[in-house]
Amino acid sequence: MLAIPASLLTLILINGSFALVALTLGFVAGWWIFSKRGNSQDDVQHIRLCNERSLMAAGQIQDLTARVVQDVGAHSSKVERLSVELNEMSLESVPSNTQAVSIAIAKILGANQTLQGQLANAEQKLEEQAREIENHQTAARTDSLTGLNNRRAFDDEMKRRFSEWQRMNKVFSLALLDIDHFKKFNDTHGHQAGDEVLRYVGKALGHSTRSMDIACRYGGEEFAIILPNTATNDAKRAVERIRKTVETMTVAFEGKLLKVTISAGLAEIMPPDTPALLVRRADDSLYASKNAGRNCGHFHDGMQCIPITPGQKAFKPAEKISLPEIKVLDDVTDQKTFEAEVNRRVAESHRYHVTLSIMIVVVRDYATILEKYGQLAADFLLDTVAQFLIPTIRKMDMISRRADDRFAIMLPGSTLEEASLIERRIESSLSKCSIPIGQEKIPCAVSIGLAEIEPHQATEELIEAAEQKALIDEEAIATV
Repeated sequence: MLAIPASLLTLILINGSFALVALTLGFVAGWWIFSKRGNSQDDVQHIRLCNERSLMAAGQIQDLTARVVQDVGAHSSKVERLSVELNEMSLESVPSNTQAVSIAIAKILGANQTLQGQLANAEQKLEEQAREIENHQTAARTDSLTGLNNRRAFDDEMKRRFSEWQRMNKVFSLALLDIDHFKKFNDTHGHQAGDEVLRYVGKALGHSTRSMDIACRYGGEEFAIILPNTATNDAKRAVERIRKTVETMTVAFEGKLLKVTISAGLAEIMPPDTPALLVRRADDSLYASKNAGRNCGHFHDGMQCIPITPGQKAFKPAEKISLPEIKVLDDVTDQKTFEAEVNRRVAESHRYHVTLSIMIVVVRDYATILEKYGQLAADFLLDTVAQFLIPTIRKMDMISRRADDRFAIMLPGSTLEEASLIERRIESSLSKCSIPIGQEKIPCAVSIGLAEIEPHQATEELIEAAEQKALIDEEAIATV
């Protein structure tokens, strides 16, 4: 009768521990994605919301744990007082104190029942919080627009499948899919139409893949599908089935019926592949499909890209371009550190009225080089531009790669007029620079946007203002 339901208490403590561990993992994963470069603004807000809700769940778990400890402490104190009262009753006096003993026992039973109810209620609430945290973890690995896995989930799954292939020789294939003429949808019908196309394609992939396949939004209008335990022949049939599914669907938007097609590239894991090399081979196949007229698929057999779709000719990829080695620049700060320093400078500016300017430098030919020559060539162009940017800024300034095609530069103590002088130095320096890629000489052309801190302006607003001006500059140059 005096025993506290220890098994139930232990179960709650175990559940609470697992919930806190899950919370920690989810929070770390969310911020890892947030710190990665190249995430869209919607994805960043989505991940931030997941983390805020996880933190709320953490607070609720802490409050619940405190209440459980308090309830158990109160119960223990009450039982201890009743035990002392019973011990003070000698055996000889028990017959004459039957009523007192019965009352004490009834109090103990009542206290046990009360605590049991409190603990059962706490266990239920902990289970609810654990489910909520698990949902937030899932959301942090999901693309908010299409509902598919996001790039973080793709990278993790690639590592896992590659490890299994190395250890147990488990074959798998990778397909990269790209929506044909996606920019035209945005330009002709607006970005909302483009988003609707992405949603429809995401649903098509979800419906036309197996439960064991991992369909992801790889970035922009590009998707990736990891096909576990699937060799080339079966993977080709799967890719062609997906291509036909998209080809036959119609996207309804504002009274219009939009037709969509995709191009596909496929590669099966083979020696001496690494995850990056497998992606590159699939990407070469995707480029072959685009080069062949789009709305078709190719697979890379290790030497050349061979058609999946009937009626296409084999396409041999161009020889790999030779690029000079460029030293990794220590002066380019990672994005997380950069934003933390800008936050500090913004707070300092508002407190002490010290001026601050932000410069955004967009490399104009990045997307063209990426599509034509691949990621290595695009990164080479970006690194070359960085080599010219760094000598033009002061030691107190800070530069970071803001996104795939742009840099952000913080200019503490600089007015807009002073920042304009740095802008002119950069433009003058880069105007004389071009790099050889393939058979072309690519100019290091950039568009630059500047913004000076305004009263009560937040960090994101300041950076966004500079970014908008860089995009306006880019559009103005494009129309000339």
